[in-house]
Amino acid sequence: MIRPLRAAALLAVLGAGGLGAGGCASRLGGDLPGSAQAWIEGPVRWLVLPEEVRRFRRLSSQAEVLAFIDEFWQRRDPDPAVSGNPFAQHFFERVQAANLLYAGEGGPGSLTDRGRVLILLGSPSVLRYTQKSAPTWQPGGVRSGRPSATERLRIEVWGYEPADLPGPLLARLEERAVEFPVEVLFVEEGRATILVSGEDLLEDAARAAVREDG
Repeated sequence: MIRPLRAAALLAVLGAGGLGAGGCASRLGGDLPGSAQAWIEGPVRWLVLPEEVRRFRRLSSQAEVLAFIDEFWQRRDPDPAVSGNPFAQHFFERVQAANLLYAGEGGPGSLTDRGRVLILLGSPSVLRYTQKSAPTWQPGGVRSGRPSATERLRIEVWGYEPADLPGPLLARLEERAVEFPVEVLFVEEGRATILVSGEDLLEDAARAAVREDG
């Protein structure tokens, strides 16, 4: 019988997270099994740390990949003594939600910027929209050094209060005396919604997901 943790790992390896270009995959070699590439190119790209990417690049067999993935989720299990892994469960639930909510941007919703934020931080308690004028240059306008026109950018703001965030991430932010709500900003660009502010917060969230003794 496969343990719940291994079942989640196998599910991920078989492509439950979806495929995508870029992200961590661009830093990997090409000698790994295809299922390993699928895993690292999927939504776990938002969780995997740089040092884990370096370890992953050195793997050379499917057995090593499975062992790595098993350890990957164990390090993110808040209480290994208890059956199951609520962090992994929430992760896959958020992946499914992101795929449903943000599928209109030309690929899996979990691989979009908004999908990344939903996966790492959850739903915001504050959501607002605003607009801002930005200078643009028409052909020939660059030579003058002055913008020749302006455009209205639509900005989407996600705000998080302390109660919205998991304890380990909240502790990291409080150590730095971060003011709340913390915000993540996106700008609409065609069909896509692009992250323009909040990268540090997301990196903190990925690191805070790892158990201190992991």
